[in-house]
Amino acid sequence: PLANKEYTEEQKQTLEQEQKEFLSQTTTPALEADDGFIVTSASSAQSTPSMSALSGNISPDSQTSDPITKAVRETIIQPQKDNLIEQILKDLAALTDRDLAEQKRKEIEEEKEKDKTLSTFFGNPANREFIDKALENPELKKKLESIEIAGYKNVH
Repeated sequence: PLANKEYTEEQKQTLEQEQKEFLSQTTTPALEADDGFIVTSASSAQSTPSMSALSGNISPDSQTSDPITKAVRETIIQPQKDNLIEQILKDLAALTDRDLAEQKRKEIEEEKEKDKTLSTFFGNPANREFIDKALENPELKKKLESIEIAGYKNVH
């Protein structure tokens, strides 16, 4: 039990760092097939194929991917993004600058209609402060971690 607790703390830190790195990256159309594939210490410990092994099965042109990558996107990345956006929208509702809050809310809603992954929003450095603020929420951190843990269990 003690080892699991330490592992969970390590995993939390790893997840938080990787999400920050992931969210700070800008995506280009040629790279969107790789958007958000996060390999954590937890998945590595469970002998998940490495990114290099998987990348051979990803076709940037058609943006199709192998079943594992697709499953990771659907069961982990997208639910995490949805929860993050939900927290960002809550934070925007509490913002004193109503014009900025409304502008960002509209930006999110409009992009959601075009691209449910919100790649443009997450890739825009101007949105970094909103993403960082949302990631400071301890409840959101727990939720993102549980999505990842459950997701990787289901993918295997």
